[in-house]
Amino acid sequence: GWRAEVRDKEGRPFSTVFLEPGQYIEAHLRIRVPPEASYGKEVITLKACGLGVCSVINFTINVVEGYDDVQLQTATPFTSAYAGGIARFKVKVRNEGLSSTVVSFRLEGLPEAYTYTLRDKNGNIIGQIYLESGGEEEIEISIPIPVGTEPGFICFTLVAKGETSEAKSELGINILGKYELKILTENFYMEATAGSKEKFYLNVKNTGYNAISNVKVTITSVPKNIEVEVDPKEIPAIMPGETGRFVLTVSVSPEATAGDYFIEFKVEAEDISIIRLLRIGVRQRGEIAYVGLIMIVLVIIALAFLYRRYGQR
Repeated sequence: GWRAEVRDKEGRPFSTVFLEPGQYIEAHLRIRVPPEASYGKEVITLKACGLGVCSVINFTINVVEGYDDVQLQTATPFTSAYAGGIARFKVKVRNEGLSSTVVSFRLEGLPEAYTYTLRDKNGNIIGQIYLESGGEEEIEISIPIPVGTEPGFICFTLVAKGETSEAKSELGINILGKYELKILTENFYMEATAGSKEKFYLNVKNTGYNAISNVKVTITSVPKNIEVEVDPKEIPAIMPGETGRFVLTVSVSPEATAGDYFIEFKVEAEDISIIRLLRIGVRQRGEIAYVGLIMIVLVIIALAFLYRRYGQR
């Protein structure tokens, strides 16, 4: 049940070689000891013969109880990831022991809401790997960060366990806050008459992965003869995926002349600042009365025409 082979320095097995006078090669003798081998000393004889001349050398192998020695190594034990993103670690697993083993993995100290996936170098999802003595494999750990996780740092431990040994590696994730607001309102134009009040509805949505607090609208520039009130003054918090609404009440002075006016405002929260312009088309009340009078005249003309044509019938 023992297996032995001779390999050259490139690792290629051979059993025959041609040598010129004075020439030599370096070789390695590889012997695989079967798991059922008895403990104690065994002698392996290597014999080389050519042209009737032979040379013999004996190798003594002391068979002892097999053991594995699992080792973990990673170049980046800490990484950063956004809430809603994925944290990844690449870890090398090596068996420094004298016998092969099956290595299983687990993560300790990871928060309860977190999950993880292990993959081999080919991208296959794994739970265990098989390592021969001196063997090494690289695995990747993928950890999705739950949406809405607050910024912070979490530590946990990767545990690799063989049949007779266990290795641990401390890992950590720096969770970054992703704050993102989107203004859903698309039309930033409204009409008003001098002396009137009009309302403009501003809808904002939290499209990030973290709750956004203290959202407010600040009026940064307003024309003469126009006043703007914002309700509410501040929204305490908008959760991820939720929408908040502000109402801008625009008061136009009776003294305002007809024309276009622009109100500049910005939406602020955390490190977010979005600037927008609201265009207001102001008309005089007389203009509206004039338009109304024209409409009345047109209606009277239409009724007179209908009466003349169909009234006698």
